[in-house]
Amino acid sequence: MDLKEAQIYFPLKEEEDAHDKWEEILFEHKQFFLTRPAIPKVFRSKLKKIQQQYEAFESITGDSFKAQEISYGEFPFSDVVQECFQQMFRYRGQFKQDVLRCQQVKDISKVIEKWLELELEHAQKWFFEYPEDLDTPIVSKEPDPMILLGALRQWDENEQKSFSLLKKDFEVLPKALKDEMKRLSLLLKLNG
Repeated sequence: MDLKEAQIYFPLKEEEDAHDKWEEILFEHKQFFLTRPAIPKVFRSKLKKIQQQYEAFESITGDSFKAQEISYGEFPFSDVVQECFQQMFRYRGQFKQDVLRCQQVKDISKVIEKWLELELEHAQKWFFEYPEDLDTPIVSKEPDPMILLGALRQWDENEQKSFSLLKKDFEVLPKALKDEMKRLSLLLKLNG
């Protein structure tokens, strides 16, 4: 990237310090990832933008940050709906901590891509071909986790019910569970 192009992606006023500006940009991107639902197309678009800004920063300053060694093992999901739900929130918490620790764009990309992979795997567990006459959910609007957990507990009745039973019971599920099944199913369809 030449200097002129770099200034488009990384506009720097004369009185600004490039490293401070980069820290500010990096912080804003991290906040985005931490506060928005993990929608693959949206997150990947943001990753592309931050990559361009980082390349511009490198072109302007000649500096770069060393990548960390980040690797992940397996993230198994239970077939018991309530356990799977709680596992997903633990896994998300880990990914969010990893995003906060990252200082290099390649590291953030690795974390986000693994996180997105896990989100889609989780959505696959919930996938259901719901009737077309039902309202179309908004994929980017996640439900309140406590409301969803309450609905799960109401349906589960301490019986450790599985996803196959969840799908079989679709018509009698609490509205919050139906809506989440529809939302996650649509997420998969949009990214399949």
